[in-house]
Amino acid sequence: MRERAARRGIVYGAAVESGPLRADQPFQEAVLRECALLVPSWEMKWGQIEKQRGIRNHVVANWIIDFARRNGLSTRGHTAVWHKNVPPWLEEALAGPNGSAVLAGHVRD
Repeated sequence: MRERAARRGIVYGAAVESGPLRADQPFQEAVLRECALLVPSWEMKWGQIEKQRGIRNHVVANWIIDFARRNGLSTRGHTAVWHKNVPPWLEEALAGPNGSAVLAGHVRD
């Protein structure tokens, strides 16, 4: 797909999850063969990187970015805030007096 798309001036890619990309060699080979761009499916979403308020963990997201770089693939991010993957503490934080600052801080940082 990558080559066919490139002939038409299109960058072809896929959303991927780190687990299969790490563990499934045939899947990894297919991604490398067919994709020019990777988008982390869940690993960059707020609910994944900040499960505990104030403690951000980008290890898994960084693994995908590093994998792409090592293999000459482009990457792009995903949604900054998505209602289906927010941290468990967010609802209470948004209801507080500084709720909008919490959201703005996440988008800014």
